[in-house]
Amino acid sequence: MVTAFLNTSYLNKVIDTLINHSTNIGKIDALIGAARGAREQLITLADADILFKSGWQEETEKVFSSFKKVGSVSPISVRHSELYCTSTTLKQIWLRRLKFKYQSIPENLTDYNMYMDSINWDRETDPQLKWPVIEVNHVKALVGSGHQVLTIDRDILFESVPKAPSYILVGNDSEYKYVDEPINTSGRLRLSTYHNFAYHMGNKVEPWMLDIVSQNETNEANAVPVFKKTPLKKTVTSKIRRKIFTGKRLLYKKIFLMFYQR
Repeated sequence: MVTAFLNTSYLNKVIDTLINHSTNIGKIDALIGAARGAREQLITLADADILFKSGWQEETEKVFSSFKKVGSVSPISVRHSELYCTSTTLKQIWLRRLKFKYQSIPENLTDYNMYMDSINWDRETDPQLKWPVIEVNHVKALVGSGHQVLTIDRDILFESVPKAPSYILVGNDSEYKYVDEPINTSGRLRLSTYHNFAYHMGNKVEPWMLDIVSQNETNEANAVPVFKKTPLKKTVTSKIRRKIFTGKRLLYKKIFLMFYQR
């Protein structure tokens, strides 16, 4: 059914490109291979069970356009990812190059609990819980993200991501090595949108998902901000430089935690 839908969408030119593999080459190799063949500067990597909310692209690109040197932005807002593969982002915070503060975002609680349900974690009950917020020119974003869905600057795919295939079907740190770590070693920011604009559905269709689809059909898309790319700095490649970066990464986290607590 899914294959037929995709083939029909391709024939009707609803989608530009459809890639089929006769053999399962694994999630990461399929994603990275397809992404490297895209021409757009901003490329979204997403699991198959992501439900997007109307406005997700506009809000994601607003973050890219508002903050300098952004490497990735996820439309799923999460609270506890500010220390995961974000050491270069944390460095910018304690150097006071980014305005940072832990803030309550009560309106995020409902959507956040949907995310917690999708990964089988306990729900949060306190709407006043703090989120890791950065701000520039009245535009806010969150530090850190998951990797179920994120929009990435394509330069990272060629500068930081390993050149060789992973040869891994799923797991075994493949997403860390080919997505999470490369964003960090690129020297760019790893962020997510201030409010939630996507959902991780899991394996079961629920009534609220159909409600989101109905809302999407009635909402009109807004203009997408113009994104101006900034060149990547020289990235970590050699084993020696990677060891040095690992040491810096731990140092940056320790310094951040000395000054900032929830």
